[in-house]
Amino acid sequence: MVHQDAQILEDGRWRKATYRDALSVQFSKNFGNKKCFPLQMREIYGLEKELGLRQAGVYASGFSPFSDNFAFPLAMLIGFVSKKASQRIASKLLHMSTKDYCKNRPKVEFRLEAEGTKNGKKRIVTLTVVSDDAFNLTSLVVQAGLNQYFSGVLAEPGLYLMGQVVDETKLFADLRRMEIQVEEATSQAGAGLVKQ
Repeated sequence: MVHQDAQILEDGRWRKATYRDALSVQFSKNFGNKKCFPLQMREIYGLEKELGLRQAGVYASGFSPFSDNFAFPLAMLIGFVSKKASQRIASKLLHMSTKDYCKNRPKVEFRLEAEGTKNGKKRIVTLTVVSDDAFNLTSLVVQAGLNQYFSGVLAEPGLYLMGQVVDETKLFADLRRMEIQVEEATSQAGAGLVKQ
């Protein structure tokens, strides 16, 4: 599913993402190779200036082959005619396809792949976060953010996007302490992302 407001950074400029911007991503053995679609995540806007990025995006895979290959493409097509009808149909089909999926606690995997240059050498950094319980991971990330707030690490009180204010080193250290699998790797090899 492509979020209707999703954007990707291409050659240093943000542009609206489409269904054709899907990527094939190799995850761990829990998920294997998955088709991932652009997703709206406001926390990444501004990173192109802060980090000098030329390309960036946030992508997500669906819940089942039904949602990935039927529900979301159908919703996208209907979205060209009516945004409201598209949202209504997508939410009903998503509910239908995830009802059984979410009876058990679903596993989740987040994967960041970044390629760039450091000290004149090309590097690829991969960060993977895996949990046997997606619901628990969501609450633990919020708890790790609140830990930073209550310890005074975060900026003054106000309304912020969490991804732009937390100290990510502390956040991942807290998640590890909470027994969430967080792995980092650096290599010189290819990124493993294949544009479809």
